Amino acid sequence: SDEYYAILLSMIGSCYSDLEDYNQAIVFYTQAIEIREETLGKEHDDYANSLYNVINCYYALGGYNKAIKYATELLEIQEKLLGKEHLDYVSSLSYIANCHYNLGDYDKAIEINKQAVEIVGKIGGKKHSDYVSLLSNIAICNHRLGKYNKAIEINKQAIEIIEQVLEKGHPDYGVLLNNIASCYSDLGDYSNAIEIHNLAIAIKE
Repeated sequence: SDEYYAILLSMIGSCYSDLEDYNQAIVFYTQAIEIREETLGKEHDDYANSLYNVINCYYALGGYNKAIKYATELLEIQEKLLGKEHLDYVSSLSYIANCHYNLGDYDKAIEINKQAVEIVGKIGGKKHSDYVSLLSNIAICNHRLGKYNKAIEINKQAIEIIEQVLEKGHPDYGVLLNNIASCYSDLGDYSNAIEIHNLAIAIKE
């Protein structure tokens, strides 16, 4: 059947992907997408999975504009099938934001990450592990834009959440402290930078 053929194509694509031959993987994944569009329609899990496979390959190759194109299509399908308040939808938003970040479009990355933060806040609240990570991403984008004080403010929000509802052993805790220290350093406030770097080192030890 056509679907069995699509499954075989996807399996071959996965093999090439595992071998990090992403260009060949895309060839097979794209064929599977075309078959599934004709036989299953776009609003089907298998079609969505095929899109996800292609997105991963383009991302790995640095083909961020192509990854955005397919991820935007996946996002539209997820909105219809799952609604916006779903972690799979958030995951696609994050993928698109990361692509824009890698393209140097930090303002767009911030805009999309803010959407993702808002959704995660509704789904799981500030206790959800993705909430802190998304705040960290927004802070990094502000840092890249030279908005150091804004980046410090957002990183401190994330640290407060870890201290209040998570724990200092959280993997992002030391990263956030180092990010704040880097911002202080870029502002020329070296005494604060050193103090916070030392705190990060003490926690890591």
